[in-house]
Amino acid sequence: MASVYVLGSLKLFILILSLLELGDCINQRPLRQKNSSPKLRTYSDHRPNVKFLRNAVIKNLVDNGDKKTNNESSDSMVDIRHVDREASVSQDMVVNASYNTVYTANVSKETSWTFKYPSVKNVSLAVRVWMFSANATRNYPLLFVVEEPRGIVSWQVPLAIQDEFTTFYYNNVSRTLCPYGQLSDEEYNIVVSTFSPQLVDFTILAQSQPLDVKLSTPQNTSLGPSEPRYFRFVIPDDIDSVIVKAESKDDICMILSVQKIMCPVFDLLTNVQLRGRHQTVTRKGAITLQRSASNTNGTFFVVLVATPSDFDCRTLETVIPAANFSFDRLKNVTLIIEPSISKSEFLVAVLAVSLWFLGFYIMTFVIISIYNCMFKQGNIYYSLRRKAHTRGTPTPPPELSEQSALTSPLPAENVSSQTHGATYGTILPDLVHRVQVTGSGRAVHQRSRSQPEMLSTYSLEQAQVQGHNETEQQEESSSSTSFSSLDEDDIDMLPDADREKDVFRAKTFLYLSDLSRKSTRKLSKKINLYPWNLITLAVFYALPVIQVVLTYQKVLNRTGDEDTCYYNFDCAHPLVIPYPEFRLATFNNVFSNLGYISLGFLFLLIVYRRDHLHRIQVKQSPHLIKHYGIPQHYGLFYSMGIALTMMGVLSACYHICPSYNNFQFDTSFMYVLAWILMLRIYQTRHPDINPHAHTAFFVLALAIFFVVVGVVYGTVYFWIVFVIVYCTFYLLVSVHVYYMGRYKLNFGLFRRVYNMWRNDGICCIKPMYVDRLILLLIGNGVNWFLAIFGCVIEPPDFASYMLSIFIINLMMYFAFYIVMKIRSGERLLLIPVIFTLISVILWGFSFFFFMKHVASWQLTPALSREHNAPCMLLNFYDSHDIWHFLSSMSMFFSFNMLLTLDDDLTEIPRDTIRVF
Repeated sequence: MASVYVLGSLKLFILILSLLELGDCINQRPLRQKNSSPKLRTYSDHRPNVKFLRNAVIKNLVDNGDKKTNNESSDSMVDIRHVDREASVSQDMVVNASYNTVYTANVSKETSWTFKYPSVKNVSLAVRVWMFSANATRNYPLLFVVEEPRGIVSWQVPLAIQDEFTTFYYNNVSRTLCPYGQLSDEEYNIVVSTFSPQLVDFTILAQSQPLDVKLSTPQNTSLGPSEPRYFRFVIPDDIDSVIVKAESKDDICMILSVQKIMCPVFDLLTNVQLRGRHQTVTRKGAITLQRSASNTNGTFFVVLVATPSDFDCRTLETVIPAANFSFDRLKNVTLIIEPSISKSEFLVAVLAVSLWFLGFYIMTFVIISIYNCMFKQGNIYYSLRRKAHTRGTPTPPPELSEQSALTSPLPAENVSSQTHGATYGTILPDLVHRVQVTGSGRAVHQRSRSQPEMLSTYSLEQAQVQGHNETEQQEESSSSTSFSSLDEDDIDMLPDADREKDVFRAKTFLYLSDLSRKSTRKLSKKINLYPWNLITLAVFYALPVIQVVLTYQKVLNRTGDEDTCYYNFDCAHPLVIPYPEFRLATFNNVFSNLGYISLGFLFLLIVYRRDHLHRIQVKQSPHLIKHYGIPQHYGLFYSMGIALTMMGVLSACYHICPSYNNFQFDTSFMYVLAWILMLRIYQTRHPDINPHAHTAFFVLALAIFFVVVGVVYGTVYFWIVFVIVYCTFYLLVSVHVYYMGRYKLNFGLFRRVYNMWRNDGICCIKPMYVDRLILLLIGNGVNWFLAIFGCVIEPPDFASYMLSIFIINLMMYFAFYIVMKIRSGERLLLIPVIFTLISVILWGFSFFFFMKHVASWQLTPALSREHNAPCMLLNFYDSHDIWHFLSSMSMFFSFNMLLTLDDDLTEIPRDTIRVF
């Protein structure tokens, strides 16, 4: 019994001691909180040292751990924590906090802390809160709830931020509280809680900081993925628009956003893209705002949010790896808001360019008027008639047949120089066909041989007599016997039609009369199909293009995502229209294409005038026009003007929203224009063998198809296929050009080669057409090199690579044409020389500005903005706009040079004009 009594007494004694200890613990808990109460620290800087906050928390944890180790046993700690939890179930710690003071405390699921901060009376200030916790976990994070006068904002520590692939956690968070409601007497309450059963330490600091940004005053700040920043700006009353610029020297990715004044502010990575206008930024970013179109009443927030990785700006994580703490990934940014262009400057820039291109119309009208006044009788066909009259040679009457003209196209005195046996362009007697008319009216060609004297020695007077005799025969037989009156289909129906073409087109020395034998009427119909086909193509192509780009612009205006389009944001001047959804973000880039449209239409007017005069002259002197000068077919010239106009239209459409998805809009008609120019140069000396319109556009369609495939699927296999197809195609075209279309590619090719080698031996290797062979060898060498070079290098921009191939071939062929024209003894008149010099100068300046890339859809939107540059002309147009102006004028003068290049041949008979 005694032992039981002693044991009971001992238990009672221990129980009393435990109760006493429990009371001491309960009484000492506030003291313990007091010992760990926040220490006052005031900072002169607006942003505290986050490393200091973290170190203070860690030091506090170490101190508390040492006290627990020295003063408490392990059993008592468990009991005390349990008792503490029980005792503090309904207990909330409330602190009347002060700004610029660091508070360090701990919290568990049984307790919570409420920090009451007074309202800020100054409307230019905002409250910014920093939180840090070293031992908060992902399973039991700290919850921070800010009770503002007009709403509630909450976040957690560690803060989870997710990019495309990874979730990043940050133990320090800083936020700026919404400044509205500052004039009221209500307080900011920050409640800290957690569901963790263990004590979680935290540090909190609140400061009042300047919120407003001044005009043209740089604002330096730093931010991290968990530390977004935003500022407020009020547009002055005397300013129409401003441009918000963000510049940085590091490559950390961030998001620049402009939002209207509204609480809460969307300043987290999860919601910053849900309001206002925003764009990704590495080193440079800019957003232009207009007072009338900003929907902010002239006041807005500028929000800066750093991303945890660089995937949004670079697609691949290649720069700075994300870290657990934001101070390891801090981005220093300089924010500056400057006034943009005013309404008056906007209007002056638009009117100046409009008047400049209107001046081309005025100058053209003045030059044509002066020319008409000075040379009323100065047209070339009047001079031909006058020369014929002064030489005593009568002008061929309308009854002059094509046969007589072919046998004697020259006056007697002009033929004496061609009486040599091997003179270029003459028609040997054994190749002349005399036309007889059968009773059925069908023309039959019979080959006759005569003495080797030149039929071209006949005079126009003899040709006139022969023409009258043939006219009488035509009346008796009621059928035509002249080549000019024969239908082309009728000629091709003859059994030896192909053999005749082989004779005329396979001559060693070709002249224009050999390749202009077809009916002028049929050739005109054939060539006139080019502009009509091009108009049809342009309409069907342009309508969906306009619909697509306007949809892009509408999406951009609705979502505010400025990564959709690749603009030069440093020089972007929007056009405000009554429909905000279709507001043009960069009107200057769109309007600068006015030169292509206006000068293209002006060139059409010039071609129409020249065509109209030609039709009048055809009625006055039909036979002179048939046998002198270059055959005038204006269908390709009309096509050049239409292509230039459409290039401006589609370029304007592309610049409404330039991007990877619609790059083809800007370049499609550049291919068309380059192709038509090559065809036009070729048609000048080869009018009878120019390709049909549908064939030409089909080849062009195949080229554009390869461009699209090359841009989208530019793999090694594509490059191999492209090199094989392109080299084969160029070789076949070369063979066609070399043999003037008379080479048949069929299964009999090898047999013909064998027979030629057996009959001629090694002599068959000697080329018949040296000039053509040199051109084609150079062309094949250059093009094969370009194809193989592209396969090896694999340029990232296949569209520009393909366009460069077109341009290089055009330049080679044009240079060959000029060289051969001079080599053939032909003259270059003053007008085309002037046009050429102006074109070369303008092209030089054009390419200089073209190489100043201000944006590139080959890069990400953020990297493209690093190339953005300020305006260069009238504070409205950038370097790419200047490229538009200069290149449009260059093309206009180049077109006029081609239009007048062969005017020196208008008085030259066609059988003396060389073909090359």
